[in-house]
Amino acid sequence: MRIALFKSLTLAIVLAAWPVRANAQVFNHDSVHVAAAEAPDTARRNLVLVNPFGVVFDVYSLEYEHVMSKGTSIGLASTYYKPSDYTYFTSEVKLRYYPSDHAPDGLSVALSGGVTHETTDLICFDVCNATATNRPTLGFDLDYNWLLGPSRRFTIGTGIGAKRLFGSKTYSSIDGIPTARIAIGAAF
Repeated sequence: MRIALFKSLTLAIVLAAWPVRANAQVFNHDSVHVAAAEAPDTARRNLVLVNPFGVVFDVYSLEYEHVMSKGTSIGLASTYYKPSDYTYFTSEVKLRYYPSDHAPDGLSVALSGGVTHETTDLICFDVCNATATNRPTLGFDLDYNWLLGPSRRFTIGTGIGAKRLFGSKTYSSIDGIPTARIAIGAAF
C-alpha cells in the first residue's frame, strides 16, 4: 500500500507540474526581449540553501530550487536529525507558487511530497532493538525568501508548515509533524 501511495503521489506531482513547465517554456522562448524585461529577482533561476544552525543543533538540511516560470518553482529538500535514540531523515519534492510572480523572491506557498525514514531505539534494560520505518509524506509550507546584496545572490529563507506521514509507525512516531525552515544560501 505504501508503494502504491508513493507512486500515486509522485504521479500527481509530475502531472501538476507538467502544465507549469509547458508555460515556462513558452514564457522563456516567446522573444529575445523577455530576459531583458525580467526584474532582477526573477533573473535568478536557481537557489541552493543550507540550515546554518545544523552544527549547533544537529539538524542538517539542504535545499535546491529551480524556477519554472515567473510564479512557480520546483525544488528538492532533505533534512537529517539524530538525537541520541532517534533518527529522522526526509527527502521531498516541493512545488512552490509565488503570488507576486517574482520567483524565487518573496512569499511562497508549497505543496510537498516525499519519504521520511525514522529509526527509534526502544527503552530497555539489557538489549535494545531499533525499529525502523519508511513513510510517505504530504505537506504544506508557507515560506519567504529574501535575495539580498547588489547582485541579489545571497539568499535567506524562512518558513513554517506541517506534513502528514502515512503508513506504519515506529514505537514513538506520530502522524503529523510541524515543520520550520531557516536557511541561507546562494541564488544563481
